[in-house]
Amino acid sequence: MRSEIRSLTEADLENRPLTQAIDDLLRRSRRDLLPSDARLEPVEERIAETSVDPARILAVALQGKAVTGVVDARFGWPSPRDLTIEHIAVLRALRGQGRGRALVGAALDVAQSRFGEVDQLYAAVLQAHGSAAVFWRNLGLCPVGSDPCVFSGPANPLLPERTQRHEDMRR
Repeated sequence: MRSEIRSLTEADLENRPLTQAIDDLLRRSRRDLLPSDARLEPVEERIAETSVDPARILAVALQGKAVTGVVDARFGWPSPRDLTIEHIAVLRALRGQGRGRALVGAALDVAQSRFGEVDQLYAAVLQAHGSAAVFWRNLGLCPVGSDPCVFSGPANPLLPERTQRHEDMRR
């Protein structure tokens, strides 16, 4: 079955099965995304913000009509040409197949098309030695300073691999 990654837009607010599936994925991934006392923002709020703030980037991975992953990113933080991945979630059964990498690539593509060159990519994880940390290390990001839970690296080295992974996801 064909996979695709696309940006989420205000028009998606009308697609209740889609928004519900994304919220379900985020809820199932919650313990990997947020501290236990933090509020998990519903996808409707995330989408609504993208309509007024172009620096907020949302993309969804679909296999047919099934949601297989989602990325929520913000351009311009911590520095004006940086992209921070705020949340990324992929169905557990589909991890390790390039969807996470493709979602990061899609966020980079959107940021570049809206704002031009992206200098650095940032991401934070809850556990310094968990699977999310391994994911970011495999993308070439390194811990920032003395904080083992914040990762950063140049965005440009991801471009050639990102393009190939994007093609792989379309098969």
